[in-house]
Amino acid sequence: MTDFLSWEILGTFAGASLAVTLLTQIIKRFVSKIDPKWIALVLALIISFVTHLAVALSLASVIMAILNGLIVAGAAVGAFEGGKSIFGGKE
Repeated sequence: MTDFLSWEILGTFAGASLAVTLLTQIIKRFVSKIDPKWIALVLALIISFVTHLAVALSLASVIMAILNGLIVAGAAVGAFEGGKSIFGGKE
């Protein structure tokens, strides 16, 4: 495997959650006035739409992109909050 993050990996639940978590942590350093949960939601929806619409453009694909984006955002935020509480870190 030569790519750390490829389109195939980004299309998976774990890959999308990883990308959202990492990008949220980077972006929140530059935009401190916005709650990181909103940043994660927007990023998850963008990643979900890009990966779903690359495969097919239909109403079902749009609905699945929205649902998957919400699930990925929840997983990314939950993973970060869980890790923060386990390791005692602060934002």
